[in-house]
Amino acid sequence: MIATAPGGWWTRRAAAAHARVSEATIGREAKSARLRHGRVGGRRAVWFKREWVDEWLDGSAPRPVLSGSHERP
Repeated sequence: MIATAPGGWWTRRAAAAHARVSEATIGREAKSARLRHGRVGGRRAVWFKREWVDEWLDGSAPRPVLSGSHERP
C-alpha cells in the first residue's frame, strides 16, 4: 500500500511507486508540465494526486499500431 499525506496527496516516491517508474521520471514529467502536480507554500516539495498520476499514465501509454489491409482495390 502506498502511504498518502492528509487529503490524499502523494510524494514523488509514492507517485513513482504507483506508476512503476523512477522518481527522476516523475520529477521530469512534472517539470515539463506533462504530469499535473502541486506545491505547498512555494516550497520545493512537489505533491501529486492519484487521479493525476493515472491520467498521466493513460495519456503516456503507447498507442497500438493498427495494420490496415494491404490489398489493392
